[in-house]
Amino acid sequence: MLNDGAKWQGDQNMLTGMGAIHATMTANLEAIHAGNLSAEAARGMAADVQKRVDFMVENCVLEPEVDEQFHIVLGEVMTGISALEEDEVEPGAVSIVQALNAYGEHFEHPGWQSIE
Repeated sequence: MLNDGAKWQGDQNMLTGMGAIHATMTANLEAIHAGNLSAEAARGMAADVQKRVDFMVENCVLEPEVDEQFHIVLGEVMTGISALEEDEVEPGAVSIVQALNAYGEHFEHPGWQSIE
């Protein structure tokens, strides 16, 4: 949900981490759409995304209300990571992309673009 109709304001750690996850997903988007992302590449993508999530969690300085909303997004990212680790490439990638798009709808992030 939005913050009284406005997007939530995060911190630089959130912007950095989410930007890096976005970059990882867009770099692999063509292979994901074509259905030819290998299981090994998917596990590598999962490890990279997990590293970014760990960074954000370890460096979190969000206000409690923002943090609560952000954890909803991170929960969906974690669902995607788990699926990628289990070689469920399409469902895992879709979960992460949906989480990224929801993040963009609910959090202020300059220059953010949804992923198709």
